[in-house]
Amino acid sequence: MKRYICFLLLAVAALPMEAGHLFAADLAIRINNCPASVKAGQNLGSSFQLVVTNKGKGTVKDDSIEIVLKKNSSCPAIARHALYSPSFFDGVLLQGGRESLSVAPGQTVTLRPHGMNTIPWDTPVGRTYYLCAIVIAGDKVKGTGGQSNCACSPVNVTGVAEKPVITGYAERCIDRLGTITVLGRNFGAPAGKAVILSGPGVSLNLQVISWGDSMILSRIPDDPNILDGQQYSVAVRDAKTGEWLSNRDRYLGTCPTRKPAPAPRQQQLPPTPPFLH
Repeated sequence: MKRYICFLLLAVAALPMEAGHLFAADLAIRINNCPASVKAGQNLGSSFQLVVTNKGKGTVKDDSIEIVLKKNSSCPAIARHALYSPSFFDGVLLQGGRESLSVAPGQTVTLRPHGMNTIPWDTPVGRTYYLCAIVIAGDKVKGTGGQSNCACSPVNVTGVAEKPVITGYAERCIDRLGTITVLGRNFGAPAGKAVILSGPGVSLNLQVISWGDSMILSRIPDDPNILDGQQYSVAVRDAKTGEWLSNRDRYLGTCPTRKPAPAPRQQQLPPTPPFLH
């Protein structure tokens, strides 16, 4: 399969040794398979990869790569931690867009992002932005006056993605240790998402059995806080930030308690007549 390499913007840092840690030096970073166009609110997930090569002699350990959305392709003069926000601003950290980085001298590592990497919902559409991956050496980089290592790729924001919508359930009621089938649309990929059962005094993370764009099958736990006669709803939430991604206005009651069947009564035989003894 042919692999496409996104436009590369690279600056090399030469940073000093401090407390046994060699700062990121002589790093080459690129973004592979990045999308040419996206929508505001779209989860990029692991649709692209980050490839980092350490051309220096020192080990880069426990640093991070931050994935941000910028209005231009220039690397920051000093790499400081980006800030996440659900609203767009120039250089905003994408939702879940921070990855750990460790790479030995002469080593090349390919990182497949673990986070949702969500484009902010209010990003103005109809223009080109830059998806940038920036190597961050933590607070130790402050005051060095060095340049940052980064790669940027142009992405065109063409519209607004549709949020997940829950329309109902396949079941008529829920049982402990039973399953619940959530019906709807725009559920997208499961990475970075959680399915939550909510009700009076309860908020439970459900085990996902299967996940599709229009159906999610989950298992109900045997939790004593799930009470008979109560109404519960299931919704999709961001697993890290806790932000609700779908509506929460579809409710379902508990199934009636099944009473055990009464034990069969033993029939008593009439006493044996004396003359038969």
